[in-house]
Amino acid sequence: EMTEQEIVNIVLGQPEVEDNGDIDKISEPIVTNTEAINGLENVYNKKI
Repeated sequence: EMTEQEIVNIVLGQPEVEDNGDIDKISEPIVTNTEAINGLENVYNKKI
């Protein structure tokens, strides 16, 4: 089970924090646009 922040980070392709603390490496989004939209809608709907 992923946290909401992890989902958002993957969707937006935010920097991943490596074990050594480096944030230079940008993670590639691993979801399609449709999956990203659905995922963000699910996160948003849970907060209502």
